[in-house]
Amino acid sequence: MIEKIIYKNKQTGFDKKTTTLSSGMYFIHRDLNGNFSNKWSGIWAQDKKLLDYFAININDFWLSSTDITSVESIPWSTKYNREIKSMQLTIKESNYATNNGIICTLTITNDSKEKKNLNLNLEAAINLRTKYDNWHNTTYTKKINEVRNCVTVSSKNSAATFGAGRVSFANIIFSGHETYKDHYPGNKQRCFIPGNYTVNFELEPKKTITIPFLFTKNVEDFDILHNNWANIIEKNDTKLNHETNTSNISTPINALDYAYSSSKHAINAHISNSYFGQGMFAGLPWFLEYWGRDTLWTALGLIDSGEFETVKNLLRTMAANGKNQIPTLINLDGTAKYYSADVDPLFLCVLHKYIKTTNDVEFANEIKKTIEIIISRIKLKHNIIIQENNGTWMDSIKRNGTAIDVQSLWAKALEGQKLGTQIKTGIKKFWSKKNKFFYDTYNIKNTKQTEMIKTSNVLIPLMFGQIPALNARKTLTTINTDFLSFFGIQTRGTNEKDFDSKGYHTGSVWGLTTGWGACAFLKYDMIKPGVECLKSMAYDSERYGIGTISECLDAKTGELLGSPMQAWSSGLLVHAVDSYLFGISADLIKNELTLEPKLSDDWGHMYLHGKKIGNSILDLTIDRTTYGIKIKIIFDEFNNHLKCKLKLPANCVKISIKGTKKEKHVEGNRATFKIDEIVEIKAKLADM
Repeated sequence: MIEKIIYKNKQTGFDKKTTTLSSGMYFIHRDLNGNFSNKWSGIWAQDKKLLDYFAININDFWLSSTDITSVESIPWSTKYNREIKSMQLTIKESNYATNNGIICTLTITNDSKEKKNLNLNLEAAINLRTKYDNWHNTTYTKKINEVRNCVTVSSKNSAATFGAGRVSFANIIFSGHETYKDHYPGNKQRCFIPGNYTVNFELEPKKTITIPFLFTKNVEDFDILHNNWANIIEKNDTKLNHETNTSNISTPINALDYAYSSSKHAINAHISNSYFGQGMFAGLPWFLEYWGRDTLWTALGLIDSGEFETVKNLLRTMAANGKNQIPTLINLDGTAKYYSADVDPLFLCVLHKYIKTTNDVEFANEIKKTIEIIISRIKLKHNIIIQENNGTWMDSIKRNGTAIDVQSLWAKALEGQKLGTQIKTGIKKFWSKKNKFFYDTYNIKNTKQTEMIKTSNVLIPLMFGQIPALNARKTLTTINTDFLSFFGIQTRGTNEKDFDSKGYHTGSVWGLTTGWGACAFLKYDMIKPGVECLKSMAYDSERYGIGTISECLDAKTGELLGSPMQAWSSGLLVHAVDSYLFGISADLIKNELTLEPKLSDDWGHMYLHGKKIGNSILDLTIDRTTYGIKIKIIFDEFNNHLKCKLKLPANCVKISIKGTKKEKHVEGNRATFKIDEIVEIKAKLADM
């Protein structure tokens, strides 16, 4: 269950925090203190901005950050608790993002003993632009719809509609003159104020009413919200509360439990629909394109979350828009760019995981042509991938030769095939015996020119288990000492050439690299630093973007350097928890479920509820006992066709299995058995 987080006004860091609520079709980005402080703040319809801000006054008293007493945050709603002592009013302002627009409700309580006549005046600052625009001198027209009580403001290429939702007890008045206004939310901007929109009503003593304000891109969306705003809010709350309360984790780290649940919602907040298919924004509020690489890394978390249909749609969109390779990015107008070296193999990695987890082999046949084209483009020399361009995720720096992350992704993409084995063998050439670390790149033409710069990219072959244990331990020890800061995993080692704690790809901390780090450490049973990575990501979900994990931070100070809400940061947290901390992986083609849980020595328990595998739901509980650990595997229906392969810590000396009458085999710290009903496992651990 996810609990709301309450932030008190003026508490440390309050003014630096932001909230981003998104349905994928609309989003609102706003400071936690209620302000709209920069050019990215405001209300957006996908990649088009509608409003710079909205402001409300009640009987000429402007609501502001000063009257906020606290803010309640849950992943799908932000509630600003306000108090106007001079008027004896208590106000709860709630913001919601829906598929048809943004809803802002004001629930007002008259704390006095007298009836009050109240005028709510809405100032809507229209600024119809793209993310690339700054100040512009667009001329707007406005149209007042007296039937719907809404106002539509239009430019040549865009429009915005706003007004109050249907309420029976209020009068709507539109008055005043339209004005153009220059203001300075960071960058100079120009907005259009179409006039005064007033909601007038009487409020009896000790009574409470709710006024909804609606912000949409057109009248059609406004109509849907106008008549149904209360039902839409209730339906969304019920749905999202159910999802959160039935699919979650419980660990000794409350921040991790919260971050896990909020990350699932954050991932879905990036999912968007377009005329050419479903896609995913890389990060809000400014990565408003469908980035292939970001989508695919995030999709690993979506699969672990059981969002199978969404993943299928995302893969289908990328395949349909490919031109001999998977697109680097797709704009919402349908134009695309193709220049990445890592997106093709990453696409295959995600496809394989999707098919194994769902047994949807028909989908592979559907996009068979795309798969064949991708594989046909592979060029190999001496077991090293010939990388034709510099199109890796570290696009701000030059990386000469074949990148280790590209080599690793191809090895994973073709795992189990002869070509994949060859490519995996080639990873050995990146190893530097002298430096006890892996080269970031390998130059096929002249290996002597390969420069040793220790980067976090080595975490990819580590998380995939492609490195022999001895070299993996040596490398991860260096990662632990030279890369792991309080805020997460740096892109470059502290002692490396040109290290800069603020450097985008030369030293800053990323949610992406920290997620890789968590996976890699846990893969090689270095549980403590693996958990430290998860904790760093969890703490970040409350540092800047509430309920979201940021793009990148200064490795020394934790200062936000990029987007406060990055899809792959949230996706990698979920993936690291499900696939590496709990160690769950499924291969329904072989009817196999693998469990390799990594219970930290100082943890008494860890539980995972509502894990979707195929069409079944799994609950997995792990408890530390006086003799070792106890594991319960509970499916919502019998899975007597499913074979479970269990691997426990190396110090496990005895395993007993209760609840399965089918074939079972135990050897040392490993066991295999058929899942019959509720399975209970007791494992005795020797002191280490």
